[in-house]
Amino acid sequence: MTDSQRSDCDDIITTATIAAGAVGLSPIPGSDSAPLIAIQTTMILSLSGVFDMTFTKANAINLAKTFIAENIGKYAVSQVMGLIPFAGSAIKGAVAAKITESLGWQVARDFDRQSN
Repeated sequence: MTDSQRSDCDDIITTATIAAGAVGLSPIPGSDSAPLIAIQTTMILSLSGVFDMTFTKANAINLAKTFIAENIGKYAVSQVMGLIPFAGSAIKGAVAAKITESLGWQVARDFDRQSN
């Protein structure tokens, strides 16, 4: 990964991570699922552009859903924790942000390997 690509990836992933964290602050369990998938899909599509790869929206959605499914335990606990006033929402936001950041860097590394 070039320095320019790393910088672009960092910008994209940071933006998505902040957005996911904000969405995750919702105190209503499950209400963040659809917005998180949308944020992560947009992130994946943006990352594919950094590496000049063709990646469809459907593929990006499936990848985001698969990653969330692999992290379902963390996500489920964060949803339950969201029921705790104030602190629960903060935990949900942090988990949503971390899952999104992890997904972003995993995808960036995979796209980098595939583009070489």
